Amino acid sequence: MERVENHTRAGIGRAVLHGAVNTPAISFIFFVLLIVYLYHFIESLPYWFHPGWTTDDALQQWFPFHELLNPGVFQGDFIYETMRGYLAPAHYGFCALVTWLTGDVLMAAHWVMLIQVLLAATFLFAVVRRCASTPAALFSVIWFLHCRYLIQRMTGGLPRGWAAVLIPAICYFALRKNHTAILIVLFLGCLSNPPTTFVCGVAYGLWLFVSLFVGGQREMSKPFWRLVVLVPVYAAVTFFVVQRPEDVGQMVSLAEAVDMPQFQVPDGRFAFLPFPTIPAEILTFGFLPFLGRLYNPGPFVEYYMPALVLLLFVGMIACEVARKRSSLPGIFYAFLVSILIVYLLSRPLAFWLYVPNRHLQFPLGLFWIMTFPILVWRVFDSRQREATDEIHSPTNSWRGALGLFVLAGFIILGSGSGLQGSANFNYSYTKHGKLFLWAKEYTSRDSLFAGEPRLIDGMMLLGERRAYATNETYHPFYSRYRQEIERRLEVSFRAHYAQSLQEVYDLLYPEGIDYFVFRRKRFYPEELKKESFHPPLGALVRSLTALEPERYAYKQLPSKVDTGSFPPLVFRDDFSAIVDIHALGVWLQGDTGDVS
Repeated sequence: MERVENHTRAGIGRAVLHGAVNTPAISFIFFVLLIVYLYHFIESLPYWFHPGWTTDDALQQWFPFHELLNPGVFQGDFIYETMRGYLAPAHYGFCALVTWLTGDVLMAAHWVMLIQVLLAATFLFAVVRRCASTPAALFSVIWFLHCRYLIQRMTGGLPRGWAAVLIPAICYFALRKNHTAILIVLFLGCLSNPPTTFVCGVAYGLWLFVSLFVGGQREMSKPFWRLVVLVPVYAAVTFFVVQRPEDVGQMVSLAEAVDMPQFQVPDGRFAFLPFPTIPAEILTFGFLPFLGRLYNPGPFVEYYMPALVLLLFVGMIACEVARKRSSLPGIFYAFLVSILIVYLLSRPLAFWLYVPNRHLQFPLGLFWIMTFPILVWRVFDSRQREATDEIHSPTNSWRGALGLFVLAGFIILGSGSGLQGSANFNYSYTKHGKLFLWAKEYTSRDSLFAGEPRLIDGMMLLGERRAYATNETYHPFYSRYRQEIERRLEVSFRAHYAQSLQEVYDLLYPEGIDYFVFRRKRFYPEELKKESFHPPLGALVRSLTALEPERYAYKQLPSKVDTGSFPPLVFRDDFSAIVDIHALGVWLQGDTGDVS
């Protein structure tokens, strides 16, 4: 009996020495860390689930859902029809359901964001746990929340947020060899986020091809040929999703875009061209989980961090290979190759194949967040085990936990606490005074507003009224839409900087505009001198603002609202002054003199 007890004690001692104590304590520690970080994460986002706040991109992609709650408010509107076309069917259907359940468009956007974050975190957890352990999986979720730049790309429940769900979902089902689930996810991806789905589809195809024709895994034959048969179906579905009606036009090609000022750095509406060099773009967008763009780690860390990440990644794989152990499942290598292939293709095929850097932000960011915790856990867990694509019974290792803490220090060195910034919750009902609240309460739902384009950006989402032309909806990607929106923007600026109220009326009445919004601060002398806009309209705006402040029609408006003496001025606050165009026409017919 004594020898047995001694033998047992010796076995336990060897287990402790090699870091192989199998205990829930480590998992509990990382679970507590997740809860603590989650608390501070939520505290750092005071505007998440705030009913009055959203993100600027939601101004163009969420206002169409008002049509569900208030039918007819946007129906037939050219901007509405174009922006509605950006919402792929599955995304639109899901958001429509959430909107109907909440009865509030802004709150629906918050709920969709939460669902996207939860689904992404769930699949990340499942992937890393299957390949490493529960502590490593919890660490990956913390890291995902910590990467503020990825989180702020999900703000507002936009279509791009599904990228964070699709990538780990495909990896998880690949590890489970659930090929039917993968095909379903790819189909849903075509109907929600085609660019990311393309990356996922290429990765899945590469994995099947290499497994079958290089690895000799005959069980991959049926999934491979099934994917080959379904590729035309996926392509047809994607074509249907991205197709635009004739009055909008089709996506501009790179050959066309290189000569368009709308895309040129630094002042273009979408300043993408000329593209940075491939190394520069990868350095900028490929290491976001390690280098938070909202945190300054210092020039030394910023310069050497990408090289250190690559060195550690290759070094950990080499370490596992030297130990004759599995490093990463094949699907991860397929994803890395797929990201690089699609990124390189997207440069000559922009903008048909989306914007190149977008194929680095989410895909490569999530790749690091999935693979580094797996590799660190496996490298620090010194126990010998058979080489396999996944650990079917995840274990705990104090050495693995130590490795994760070292990785945490490395991440914090480059990106800080990850709690900096507002995550792009940057637009509210009162960002520009009470303009949107007034429009929503005091105007009919079929009213059409025009005005200084940046001032009325929130009119459709927050004011629930049609807008003639806004900066957020100025999208130059589609030829006919671009021509019409630029025509409208020119009319808006000419009216804003008109020299008489008669000129304002003559410009706006033929367009069917009901209300025009002047941006009061734009008429301060110092503001006029520095006024600008995106090319090619920038030259027009500079010429229009070259006059003395007193020469503009805005200066002819009364200093306060008094509809008895001047009916056209219906609203005024510190930010804006609103003129009723119909009332202005009546007043001009009976103008008796100076109204100032």
